[in-house]
Amino acid sequence: MQPVPPRGAAARIVVWTLHLAAPMLGLWLLIARPRLDPMVKHQPTHFWLVLGTAVVSVGLAVAINEAARRRADARLSLVALVYLASAAFLGLHAAATPGMLLPGPNAGFAYATPVGLTIAAVIAAISSVDLQAWGGYRWPTCRRLPGRPRRRRPAGR
Repeated sequence: MQPVPPRGAAARIVVWTLHLAAPMLGLWLLIARPRLDPMVKHQPTHFWLVLGTAVVSVGLAVAINEAARRRADARLSLVALVYLASAAFLGLHAAATPGMLLPGPNAGFAYATPVGLTIAAVIAAISSVDLQAWGGYRWPTCRRLPGRPRRRRPAGR
């Protein structure tokens, strides 16, 4: 007897395929028809868009860090640090937008984003390591809230 797939499995596969294919289709369209990719250089819009993205990233970092503290999870705390590092360098990139806070082109505008995303990627890679296997280290900020029972891991994990 073969296992029965869950209801709606085919629809889920179609939806996920469309979600994965849409960005690739957009990229293909911009490569195939470069005239559809307009060059917009409006410094105030760039400044506020990048700064707004940094603010949202800080908000996500705070929310994720609070969840990490509640769960006493060091890896989740590292994920919050990824968002915070990204936000910091996006904020630097926004601040270095030529013509906004600084008078002209500068190295900070060019290097803030790649350096910040590289640092965030390294922290994200570290967060994928099983820290419990390395002696159960916990971050000092990951204190368990009082009154919450400690979850036990099943044997053999």
